[in-house]
Amino acid sequence: MRHKIKQHGLDWTVASAGIIANPGQSPHKFSQKTCFMKGINLAGQGARRFKPEMLEEYDLIYPMSEDVLSEIKRIGGPDADYSKVKLILDEEEPGGNNSVPDPLNGPEQWFEIVYGMLNPACDFIIEKYKNKQ
Repeated sequence: MRHKIKQHGLDWTVASAGIIANPGQSPHKFSQKTCFMKGINLAGQGARRFKPEMLEEYDLIYPMSEDVLSEIKRIGGPDADYSKVKLILDEEEPGGNNSVPDPLNGPEQWFEIVYGMLNPACDFIIEKYKNKQ
């Protein structure tokens, strides 16, 4: 998403956080390789954990899967506002509840499949929101 935002000259801030993250850990080697082959450099990125205050800090929050969405709701607690939290693939297909599969325990090709899912989703998000800044 950062790469695409830069290509479009948008003044957006993108942050990433996980529910099971080792703070500071670099992206998986196959994530790095897949992105590098597409002209995207992930150098300098490091993991961090999702925190409840992020629900207030960010305009939109895109979990990749239902289990991550559930965990965000557990972390945020029952009184948090989840109106700006939705599965990333639901932008294109509202209510589809489609999850991005976790490629971490699979072969390198799985990272390419996930990229193939996220790339058009990011394009859709940019087109949807670029004139609303």
